[in-house]
Amino acid sequence: MSLQAMDEDYAEHAGRRISEIMDIKKYHELGYKGKGIKIAILDSGLGPDYLQALKKNAVGGILTRGKKITARAKEVGKKVYCDERGLIVDFTKEDSTTDALEIDEDDDYAVDQNGHGTFVTGLIGSVNPDCPGIAPETEIYILKLFNDEEMTYSAWFLDAFNFVLDNGIDIVNLSTASKDSKDNPFIQKIEELTAAGVIVVSAIGNDGPTQGTSESPADLHTVIGVGSLSYNFDRVATFSSRGMSKKSMLVSVGVPKPDVLLPGEEILGLGLEPGVCRLNRGTSFSVPMLTGSIALVLSAIEEERGIEYRK
Repeated sequence: MSLQAMDEDYAEHAGRRISEIMDIKKYHELGYKGKGIKIAILDSGLGPDYLQALKKNAVGGILTRGKKITARAKEVGKKVYCDERGLIVDFTKEDSTTDALEIDEDDDYAVDQNGHGTFVTGLIGSVNPDCPGIAPETEIYILKLFNDEEMTYSAWFLDAFNFVLDNGIDIVNLSTASKDSKDNPFIQKIEELTAAGVIVVSAIGNDGPTQGTSESPADLHTVIGVGSLSYNFDRVATFSSRGMSKKSMLVSVGVPKPDVLLPGEEILGLGLEPGVCRLNRGTSFSVPMLTGSIALVLSAIEEERGIEYRK
């Protein structure tokens, strides 16, 4: 499993805000900002300054003011930091303490060292006007699954998936991809999530343009696989993976992937430094565009019709 970002040095065009790419302003003006929808972002964590804001000041969306954060322990075998609108869990930690009241004792807890998780989170929840997010009022759960060397293990993901099931998460954002299409415990747990009504959105991979390069879990038929469009939206981005689902090919039924194409070149999003926007590209960053859009739709359904979408 790997993070699906491209080297930003390859940028050929000026960066663009989400608000310039997708007409989200009209939805926000109607009050649809993802309120009440729970999104779990399984990634590399969050920038240290944003984490401190979450831990000490709490948040509505990333970088907004709210009630002072409180800590809460849950039986997940990890230290957990919580506020009224989300949780921070570092699954890369080896300790099994649930004493979450020791907020200031672990300065590197869930800290994002490479910026990937921060960028992804910002595309959904940022309220920075220079690089705003699509659904800033969602309940964002920061689940760190990649350590400082960008390594991860299936066992960490299985723990995180169980956490998703235990906490009523609506959408799982996986800006990650794996070439291992035969990791049965991983695949079975994904299928358990989707059977329970969890929407799983995953990156198709950055190994294009060759056919047969789609990666797991985005190539599963129960997962929404997301690829990237070129800067001008007139073709599939060269780096975006594509092809038939490997698992379906085993039973002689080819399912073309990805399911959705969204912008993925020269996107502006949050950097590790507070208030600073950076440029990025890759299928990783097409994923949160869909995740945030789904959250807007679900929040609108619940508000307008007074129903929970799962019912």
